[in-house]
Amino acid sequence: MPSPGGTIYAIGAMGTSWVKIGCTTGPVMKRLQTLQTGQPFPLQVRAAIPVETDAHRIERQVHAFLEAERRRGEWFDVPMDTATLEALIVRAVAYLAAQEAPQDRGEMEQTIREIVGERVLLLRRRLKLSQPELAQQAGMSVTTLNRVENAHQSLYMEKIVALATALGTTADYLLGLSDNPSTPRALVSTPQNEHAGERVHQEADAALPPQPKRQRMRKAPAVA
Repeated sequence: MPSPGGTIYAIGAMGTSWVKIGCTTGPVMKRLQTLQTGQPFPLQVRAAIPVETDAHRIERQVHAFLEAERRRGEWFDVPMDTATLEALIVRAVAYLAAQEAPQDRGEMEQTIREIVGERVLLLRRRLKLSQPELAQQAGMSVTTLNRVENAHQSLYMEKIVALATALGTTADYLLGLSDNPSTPRALVSTPQNEHAGERVHQEADAALPPQPKRQRMRKAPAVA
């Protein structure tokens, strides 16, 4: 969860290149007055940039960028003005966003696994196939199929297509890009399954199992 916003400031000692870079949720001038106590040099606000969220995280990242210029605590020996501080903040925001991206990708991969697992299990049961039977038709091990149905296993697109073919549906349906499965061929291709095929045809539009959040994507990703 993002932390609260605030103002990231640079308060410098007049006559030197030393600046303190910090953040506050109150007035910057009040912070200046507090810092001035006990300081041998008069202080002045060099820059103050408001940010809406994650003020403390952004502040810490700016400090990390300036580590080589750190002199004591939050004091740095570096030329500073509004443009310089703003550029550092923009860089920090971009850096933090990039660090969070892998987690987002991981959540998306888990969502895909859940969708595929639920729909493979649904169609396999409608077809009255055992896991060994479906695994053989799709060219994979029973262990792999079991992990797929339990959302513990990701598959390459070739295996998604193989499962879709064996189940008489489409890769789009298994991946959650479509909510309209085609009639499973295995139930309607033989005379002994004629009545079962009619039942599945009637159930094609039945309620699907609850879908995980963010199940829709614009295009099918390569599931690794």
